[in-house]
Amino acid sequence: MSQDAYADLRNVEALVFDVFGTTLDWHGSIVEELASIGRNKQVDGDWSNFAKTWRRGYIEHVQKIAQGNDSSLTMDELHRELLEKMLLSPEWKHLGAVLDAEERTKLNNVWHRLQGAMKQLSLEPQQCAMVATHAWDLRGAAKAGMKTVYVTSTLVVVLFISQVEGFEFLITSQGKRTFLPRI
Repeated sequence: MSQDAYADLRNVEALVFDVFGTTLDWHGSIVEELASIGRNKQVDGDWSNFAKTWRRGYIEHVQKIAQGNDSSLTMDELHRELLEKMLLSPEWKHLGAVLDAEERTKLNNVWHRLQGAMKQLSLEPQQCAMVATHAWDLRGAAKAGMKTVYVTSTLVVVLFISQVEGFEFLITSQGKRTFLPRI
């Protein structure tokens, strides 16, 4: 690997992992949270189906963006919008009826419990590097001021994402550059 690629990570004090699909079981986290809500509120439901439907809404939104549609929604806003639509649906209105605004916010935050990592570490974004499998996650982290590290879904080869003259590319461990596909 070239020294330039390593120099870009020189001041990084923490590697922050994308938990939305790279290292965390998002499905299990949502199901667990909903099961807890269900027990406390005495509400039943197919929590696995809820989680999958919620995730599908996110994927459909990202696919629309990839096809050229604009979106000014943050991830939190998107997830909350999807959650509210689901809770109004005939299938889930019984759950929506028992959740107040605070509980909806808590449920919405299940997706990104990593957000507090930098606060807990008392670090600024430029002192952290997001480690993720998905290019859109890395772009979001870079936009927030974090360094970025791409890993394959098998976590075998680490590649670094970089920008030169507006083009995003990966620097492989052999020093080769590979342009990122537009997502």
